[in-house]
Amino acid sequence: MIWGRGARRFSRDTTLSLVMVSAIAVAGILVFIDFTTWIQLNVSILYGLPLILSAPARNRRLLWRLAFGLVSMSFVVYVLQTPRGAFSSQEPYFINRVLTSAAVFVTAGLLHAWINAVDTLDSQAQLLKRQNDVRLRIVANSPFTPYAPLASDLGIERSIDLVPAPFEDVPRHLSDAAVALNPRVGGDGVPQKLLNYMAAGTPIVSFRSSAKHLSHGELGWVVEDGDVTAFADGIERLLADSALAARLGANARSYARATLTWERTAEQAEAVYRRLVACRP
Repeated sequence: MIWGRGARRFSRDTTLSLVMVSAIAVAGILVFIDFTTWIQLNVSILYGLPLILSAPARNRRLLWRLAFGLVSMSFVVYVLQTPRGAFSSQEPYFINRVLTSAAVFVTAGLLHAWINAVDTLDSQAQLLKRQNDVRLRIVANSPFTPYAPLASDLGIERSIDLVPAPFEDVPRHLSDAAVALNPRVGGDGVPQKLLNYMAAGTPIVSFRSSAKHLSHGELGWVVEDGDVTAFADGIERLLADSALAARLGANARSYARATLTWERTAEQAEAVYRRLVACRP
């Protein structure tokens, strides 16, 4: 039994590694093709393909590194192909490269959101194998249609409640929840929903890179990025240990009320301005 699980894990890791290597290899090939043929190609489609190929690996870091790398190489190709003195920000091919960059980043953002959703659904599927009475409630006004086939494939569509709700109803839904999930990985700033979870006093399970303000075991349950099994384990732990869940939720709410207020934010901003002014000659 142990060997079998390890073999499946090895097989999955090997497959994902091959996906990642293939995406990188395709990116290199397409950059070379772009350099040799240039104007004849649709560069938006060209540079978006490696991102789509990398998506099954569900590696957000690879996704964004590919995106930034491809955008950089797109402009390198443009510079190398443009005769000296012919460059202009109004030149059609330069504008084409700018639009390509926007398309690449939009594609990466959409794939990033898709990976977050897939991780949440995968965690739910793993959790249902252990506790068949657990339900995932998604409170949002955006359509679930893109993820419905995956939910069906995982066999969890009947354990998901889709609740469209205006913003003013969100606090009520948070207070009803046993655990709040933050599957976001990476990205700048603090996820707004994380602050809402903390303010509501709902115990939180989060991936590490977006767990701003959360300390593991004190203000929330934090797991390594992309570790869906650990994410499911965290949900199960908080569902089973009501005392721990209550403590984490209460600590997060107290922290939010003491630290994450407009008054406190203004004080911190003012302190920064004072230091900047003091540094002026």
